[in-house]
Amino acid sequence: MSAQASRVQDIDDLEVTKSVKSRDVTQAVNRLTALVADDMERVNATIIENMQSDVALIPQLAGYLIASGGKRLRPLLTLASARLCGLTTGDEAVHLAASVEFIHTATLLHDDVVDDSNESQGFFSLNAIWKNKIAVLVGDYLLQKGLPILHGEAIAAGMLIEAELSKQYCQLPEQEFEEIVIQIDKVFTRLPILEENIDDILEWLKFDKKNKGGELRFSLLEKIGQGVFDISIAVSVIKTALLNYIPK
Repeated sequence: MSAQASRVQDIDDLEVTKSVKSRDVTQAVNRLTALVADDMERVNATIIENMQSDVALIPQLAGYLIASGGKRLRPLLTLASARLCGLTTGDEAVHLAASVEFIHTATLLHDDVVDDSNESQGFFSLNAIWKNKIAVLVGDYLLQKGLPILHGEAIAAGMLIEAELSKQYCQLPEQEFEEIVIQIDKVFTRLPILEENIDDILEWLKFDKKNKGGELRFSLLEKIGQGVFDISIAVSVIKTALLNYIPK
């Protein structure tokens, strides 16, 4: 067999392999869908319920986006994983699966805006029909539905905690520290963090991309407008800052 004929045969074999794998994946998804069909109906009902808003445009746009969705693979896997872990009753798995779908859909929507895409999963993207600003807002709305707190609220909490750390590690002046706290507290309500949550938060912090060599690292302030970076902070100090964040 010539080299060219061999390459043609290799391509044919690859296409056959792809076809078999695609068929196997489709069959697996169909079996999974049938297994959790009842819970998926509850997930869809939860999604629709949470798309309601006094702003008429929100359910209209969100409804279009959800209706144009794909296989709902992520909520399917969430429900199946819950069953593997023995969680077969109650609403926890359903709410988690709906949250996963909201988060995934919101990130897709924001990606469409960044990529200036006019099509998503075979449908016109939201920014192709209603333009970028509205598309971003609906993405934020869906993201908020998928998370227990708003992204801005989480950022504000982090800023307050980092201001506390800046005061200790970088000698951020007390007057500037108080100004930061006053301005953020004017806009954002403190998150309902409990003292028993703090060890979990510290555990999650270990996965932050800024960390190096097993150390927790932060970007802090020497003064307003002047940052310092890659500062290693002891876990005990971070824990104290988290405790100080909790409203007294």
